[in-house]
Amino acid sequence: MYIYALFTVLISCVSAGEPGVNNILFYLIDDLGYADVGYHGNNGSVGSGIMTPTVDELANNGIKLENYYVNFLCSPTRTSLMSGRYAYTIGMQSEVIVDGEDSCMPTSVSTIADRLSAGGWATSAYGKWDMGMTAWGCTPTCRGFGHFFGFYNAFND
Repeated sequence: MYIYALFTVLISCVSAGEPGVNNILFYLIDDLGYADVGYHGNNGSVGSGIMTPTVDELANNGIKLENYYVNFLCSPTRTSLMSGRYAYTIGMQSEVIVDGEDSCMPTSVSTIADRLSAGGWATSAYGKWDMGMTAWGCTPTCRGFGHFFGFYNAFND
């Protein structure tokens, strides 16, 4: 079994015994406007004009979670996604964790990757982490991910 997370975010789960079965793709993309994807009618005359054929196909053949709210900053949004808790309940509601800042999601809070790893899933994270980086215990490979490739901090555009 595998899980992948792209923190612009892509999470993909595949059963080890049956490739292609039990797939979950989850994208969390900072600052994405409603009309910035084709499946919302972005045909060039409406929206940004950016063509998104792969995202469109994934959205049209899956379940779209579109009626949800996020926090006003990226670090609180990511900590909420990873922990399953409101950011204010774990003290992560009011800041973006920047490079070198001694702050992270509390290590006492388990992540979705911790739970999936405990259930036998192989886990990987790709992209922007932005949930703490000044201590190893705050980084993705100590938060349930077996592999990480990406950026620890914000502002990587």
